[in-house]
Amino acid sequence: MPKLLFSAVVATAGVLLVSGVGLGQSVPTAADFLKMVNTDNDKTISIPEIDAFATKKFDELKKPGKQALSMGDLRDRISQADFDAANTTSGNAVPTLSKAEFLAYVDKLFKEANTVGKSTLSETELNTPAGEKLIHLLH
Repeated sequence: MPKLLFSAVVATAGVLLVSGVGLGQSVPTAADFLKMVNTDNDKTISIPEIDAFATKKFDELKKPGKQALSMGDLRDRISQADFDAANTTSGNAVPTLSKAEFLAYVDKLFKEANTVGKSTLSETELNTPAGEKLIHLLH
């Protein structure tokens, strides 16, 4: 293999590894997400279940010593427009989401996905656009 081509292949592989592509970072299906979050085995997700899961995810994503998430912490989990809408306490040099703002955004997506009107989400509701946003944010 010519040296230039080999360098390009190695550089591309490095970019993919740094970005997380190919490292098992895929977004779960609605069925898999339901299994991850549903703790009472009723085949639905309640607000307390999603809030507990989202709290753990918030703590995993935030940097040590920080109390909020930046857009960089959320990487490709949320659009800039949704981040800005969730950020109700703007004014920081670097916009961030507090745990309360993050959980409020999760609850907003939960309510948008709740097309049946019960206090839980089914696999079908997780397959709606709002449900898919919820899964993408919390995977």
